[in-house]
Amino acid sequence: MATKNTKTEDLGDSDAPAAGPAFPARPPGSPAKPKGRGAGPDGGPGGLYVYIGPSVHGAIVSGTEFDTGRDGALAELNGAIGKFPLVAGLTVPRGSLPECRINVKTPGTLLYERYNRFVRDLKR
Repeated sequence: MATKNTKTEDLGDSDAPAAGPAFPARPPGSPAKPKGRGAGPDGGPGGLYVYIGPSVHGAIVSGTEFDTGRDGALAELNGAIGKFPLVAGLTVPRGSLPECRINVKTPGTLLYERYNRFVRDLKR
């Protein structure tokens, strides 16, 4: 079997112009790492929120995003919260979504308890 030479100088055409950056540079004064989309400009309750609980026919669909901040999301979910109060506790900031999705599946966490209590209540 032949081995392939993968040295960097052998990979490209030496006459080709150098490619520019894949993304534009950050403007001066911008933070090195932007805040998550779930947080407002001051890290407060503004931004995107996502419902991570189970879907309930006619009330709410899992994964629904709200771009109106926490208060706006809860206002939009008012009908579902009236019937199912745990919906409010399963609406999380988009910036913390990866961590929250893990916590929903991790026994002993608050999100796990809320999710499973909600599922039990739906089965009644």
